[in-house]
Amino acid sequence: MATVEVTGLKELIKQCEQIATPREIEKAEYKALERCGDLVDKELVKTLPVSKQVYRSGRKGSRTFKHSKDEIPMFIRRVKGALQIVIGWEKSDNSPYFYMKFIEFGTSKMPPVAPFKKAFIKQRKEWTDIFIEEYNKLLENLNR
Repeated sequence: MATVEVTGLKELIKQCEQIATPREIEKAEYKALERCGDLVDKELVKTLPVSKQVYRSGRKGSRTFKHSKDEIPMFIRRVKGALQIVIGWEKSDNSPYFYMKFIEFGTSKMPPVAPFKKAFIKQRKEWTDIFIEEYNKLLENLNR
């Protein structure tokens, strides 16, 4: 799991805080985080490993007949007062796609491949632009 802190937007954020209510700012941040998550999701779909025969992958009894790249969990939660987006499976996950944590974090015999981290790093530059866009939209709506 990676944490994103947007810097360089301080002036824009201060303007929004002076004009907008906390709820309006939270909505703009939520929209921006969703857009950032969609970017990472698109990148992950390209890079995650896929079995040739999905109906034969996994243990008998726990087969889902779907690829993990089609079932990537993504949700936004509040941590210590700030919104945070979580994309992918956490270490404590025991869903049918639990094996993805082995690919991301590795095991004692297998080094981590870290497709989530690579996608995060690749898309990170565009996130600042997305946040600037969303804050500018908020300011435009408030100035009408």
